Amino acid sequence: MEQSTAVILQGVDERVAAWLPVIHQVQADYFAQHGRYAQSLLMASVHPSDGQNTVFDRPDYHPTDQQESPADLFVGLPQLLRANIQIDVYSVRGEYGYAVVCYHMITSGPDEGLWTKSMNFGPGLLFDKPWSKTESE
Repeated sequence: MEQSTAVILQGVDERVAAWLPVIHQVQADYFAQHGRYAQSLLMASVHPSDGQNTVFDRPDYHPTDQQESPADLFVGLPQLLRANIQIDVYSVRGEYGYAVVCYHMITSGPDEGLWTKSMNFGPGLLFDKPWSKTESE
């Protein structure tokens, strides 16, 4: 029996919620040391789909303006990811924040496609977005 998209994404949310304390601690430590938050490119080369995991197989990919990779920073994250995660950073009127962006594929039915969600941690709510189907991949 296939799970509904809502049930699948709720499961993804639960898994991501378990990782957030690790992400927040890393960000607090990084900010204290560098005066800005750490970025992370997508952590997996393939988006997880239909409630399944994908492998954290891009541990050494990092932005060009940052030496640290996800493997250096997010030691507490599991090797199997229920959401492909990217961390974007921003500044608003001299205040810094970051957004945790999650990706998950639904491969069949009317909700088929790439779904994204972003959670904002910092000033403003510009990057706080609920799950939505992305128009283009």
